[in-house]
Amino acid sequence: MDKVEFETLSPENKINFMNDSLKNGSTLTSISEEISISRKTIAKKLKLLGYKYNMQQKRFIKDIEYKYNTDILEVAVTSTKQEVSRNEYKANTNIFLK
Repeated sequence: MDKVEFETLSPENKINFMNDSLKNGSTLTSISEEISISRKTIAKKLKLLGYKYNMQQKRFIKDIEYKYNTDILEVAVTSTKQEVSRNEYKANTNIFLK
């Protein structure tokens, strides 16, 4: 497959092509050389589709970074400005004023 063919693939087929190639023993480097697109560019294009490369699984997986964003911290609104200490919440926590 060359660059033009890869670019014309549907998003699903791009993911399938990459994962099938990786499953069959190709590396990101060999795939990028085959289609004449750098590894970084491939990763960026697939990231725009919602996928990221998982080194342990050696394949592109759906990026579910925000799947576990279920923590809610309610902060009372007062007449003075109130700051929430970073120690009071974890990263990726929704903060609602009540």
